[in-house]
Amino acid sequence: MPRSILNSSRILGIVSAKGGVGKTTTAINIGAAAVDMLNKNVLIFDTNLDSGDLCLNLGLTYNPISLSNITKNPVLFFN
Repeated sequence: MPRSILNSSRILGIVSAKGGVGKTTTAINIGAAAVDMLNKNVLIFDTNLDSGDLCLNLGLTYNPISLSNITKNPVLFFN
């Protein structure tokens, strides 16, 4: 792989309008592979409007704040 590709940042979106097709699982596995194989830092951001379950899938503490909550009242989250 060319050195310029390994040293640059990338944004990858896993998108589907249908639920239950494996978007979260795919994002977690691609992120884990990037960390393991390329020794890169990875940020995974779940933009599910109703209830992102990324934390649950990673075994992290679940905080039920959704993107929908933030867009309805951003003052509560950014002050």
